[in-house]
Amino acid sequence: MTKYVTYLIKSIVLRIVDSKDCIREEFLDFVTTERVTVEALAAKIKETLLKYGLDFQDCRGQGYDGASNMAAQCGVQGLLLAENSLATYTYTV
Repeated sequence: MTKYVTYLIKSIVLRIVDSKDCIREEFLDFVTTERVTVEALAAKIKETLLKYGLDFQDCRGQGYDGASNMAAQCGVQGLLLAENSLATYTYTV
């Protein structure tokens, strides 16, 4: 019997306010995950930030499309918001 494994590929993009108060978006990385649970996705986001020396506690927002496992109060945004109350959620297209 052949086992199929599905991987979810997501891009992580940062919106940054630089030292000149200019807002810009920077692509950070493509990440893959075999699990799409809320906990696995939140962990992957934090793991990727740490990989680049970024502290999740310094985040001041988070944005996702309307997928329920990302955007719902019980989704990734809710889990991360509970860890950092300054990382408020904004819907993105």
